[in-house]
Amino acid sequence: MSWEERHIGKRWTKQVDCYERAKLIIKEELGIDMPTVSGLSKFGRAKCLLRFEQQHCNKVSDFKPLDLVLMRLVGSEIEEHHIGVWSDVDGGGVVHSMENSSTIFQSLTGLKATGWVIARVIRIKIITKHQKSRGVTK
Repeated sequence: MSWEERHIGKRWTKQVDCYERAKLIIKEELGIDMPTVSGLSKFGRAKCLLRFEQQHCNKVSDFKPLDLVLMRLVGSEIEEHHIGVWSDVDGGGVVHSMENSSTIFQSLTGLKATGWVIARVIRIKIITKHQKSRGVTK
């Protein structure tokens, strides 16, 4: 069973929101612990994630499996407030947990149709056997 199949359909909860779902996927697939941000203020959370990104990630302009995709809703004053994980299934899209809903897969067209804008894409620097088998080189 693929990581996508294991996560799609799982309910969003206060304990497992979009960030915690992405964190779980990255831990399971890459063996990397993303920082714990629950209980932090918005500023503290942003600072913690920025530090992780600076130390362990590269900002990229393309999509590869298991990239982190930071998003916002059209018209939102907050630059980035939602996160998902890129999957190359069915031509590519984002696996993300929607508040008060469940974990879903959406293509770029589907994201746009539901009001999501991709703010940036970041790639964790480690390359695993799993990523190599799926075409990730950096």
